[in-house]
Amino acid sequence: MIDQHHNEPPTEDRLDPPPPWSDEPLFTRMQELISSARVVVTDFPEITSQDMANKYGDAVRQMQDHVKQCEEARRKEKKPLDDQIKDIQNKWANGTKSEDGQTFWLGIMALPAKAIDIMLKRTAAWNKAEAERIRKEEEAARAEVARKEEEQRQAAIKAAREMEEADAAKLVGKGNEVDPLESDATAEKAKLATQEAKKDLAQVRKQKASAGSGRLLTSSGTKARKVTTRKVYSAVVKDHRKALKYFRDHPKVVDAVQVLANEMARGAATRDKLPKGVKLVVEDVPT
Repeated sequence: MIDQHHNEPPTEDRLDPPPPWSDEPLFTRMQELISSARVVVTDFPEITSQDMANKYGDAVRQMQDHVKQCEEARRKEKKPLDDQIKDIQNKWANGTKSEDGQTFWLGIMALPAKAIDIMLKRTAAWNKAEAERIRKEEEAARAEVARKEEEQRQAAIKAAREMEEADAAKLVGKGNEVDPLESDATAEKAKLATQEAKKDLAQVRKQKASAGSGRLLTSSGTKARKVTTRKVYSAVVKDHRKALKYFRDHPKVVDAVQVLANEMARGAATRDKLPKGVKLVVEDVPT
């Protein structure tokens, strides 16, 4: 329901019962001004002369001055609370200076925040260095495996050649035969060295995998404190038809279809092959 008196000053019955601040002198003065304003609007419901306009203006100025006094009183009454709130903020968050201005104390919550920031930066630097160390170790291990595999290959070639020479010596009756057991032992040593190098590479890869999962290893091989990671989510489309059917009404899909249709319409070789549901539009534009 619309209050038919919403353009009139408040009436006395709207202040009954009186508010908790009815003993405030500024409230008493406010009642007086409202009563005066009520007389003006009652005696002169419509302004028809300069004298009436002056009465309205005087009443408005008096109430405006009174509102300024109330605002000043409100600020004075509120200031101690504002100062208390400021002190609380300084204590817990902002910090504050000493009276001589020579010392600045951080807020209680700012102390661990600064320490956390420093420690996280150092942890990030260490993780980067550790990842680089593991990469170099893996690279060195891979090179070692390649070197030992080459040694094994060369040893096998040498053993085969010595066996061929021994067989040839037997045929011509020479006495400089090579012991087959010695050749086999040489090849076996190279094989064992290669297998050991592969084990070293596997250990380095294990360290790298641990680093990638958020748990780095120390140089001695013991596990260090776990470093938290964050999950990154993505999707792989396995059935494009079903996915396109699901997203067909999405604004981005609709825009993409419009772009493809425009490209076909602009192409001389494709504009006659527009699919069903797409209409060719030809417009004459100024050149």
